[in-house]
Formats: sequence, structure tokens, C-alpha cells
Amino acid sequence: MADHQDIRLRFRVGLFVGGVLVLFMAFVLVIGSQSRLFEQRYFLRTSFADVQG
Repeated sequence: MADHQDIRLRFRVGLFVGGVLVLFMAFVLVIGSQSRLFEQRYFLRTSFADVQG
């Protein structure tokens, strides 16, 4: 049977691992909600003297 100190250590490790998993899931949700976060963006501006169409 595990002693009291071993149970406390396992509980603390479990809390730590659970906290890390929650933070990781929150990070994934935040990154996933950003549209095109890692794409390069550039803007083009053109001017035409005469456009027939």
C-alpha cells in the first residue's frame, strides 16, 4: 500500500499534468480561431487609365 507521501506526490503530478493539458488545449483553440495566422499577406494597388469591358 502506498504511503501518504507517495499519494501526495502522485496527486501533485496529476494536477501539474492536467494543468499543462488544459493550457495546451487553450493554446490550440486560440491558434485555431485565428484565420490565416501564419500566411504572408500583401496588398496590391493598381491604377488603370482606361478600362473597357
